[in-house]
Amino acid sequence: MVLNTIRAEILKYIQNNNLTLTQFAAKANINSGSLSRIANQNQPLSVSQLDAITNAMELKEDYFYSRFAEECFTLSAPNWRRLRPFLIRSAEIGRLDCIEIILHNLLEDISYGSMIFDVAEELFAKDMKEAAKLLYRGVSIIEKYQHSERLAQTH
Repeated sequence: MVLNTIRAEILKYIQNNNLTLTQFAAKANINSGSLSRIANQNQPLSVSQLDAITNAMELKEDYFYSRFAEECFTLSAPNWRRLRPFLIRSAEIGRLDCIEIILHNLLEDISYGSMIFDVAEELFAKDMKEAAKLLYRGVSIIEKYQHSERLAQTH
């Protein structure tokens, strides 16, 4: 069974439109070397690359977001440098479902508590209260037995 990954859709788009990787990279305004590494499964997509590629493919801006949230855990190890910008971007465009997917996958690891809390604070300050609320709820779950100051603040 072939997974219908974001990477597979990008490659299919390139093939269907008779483009080279270099041509598509130019259309997406991303580095052709980076696109080559993404295409060869050596480098995961960043949120900014995902947005640029989605735009170049003329798809709705959040077309790949649900899949991206899943692929952050299924195709590679979770990486906060990818997850943090994705949480913020998901909040900006109202994709609370994607925030929930990320949280669901992080709830077992207490080391993410402080990082999630920091993003919640940032989103709260930017008046993205619904997204912040989800993140605060995640922190309260992660830290429920920690008796931390963050836990008290989230309540």
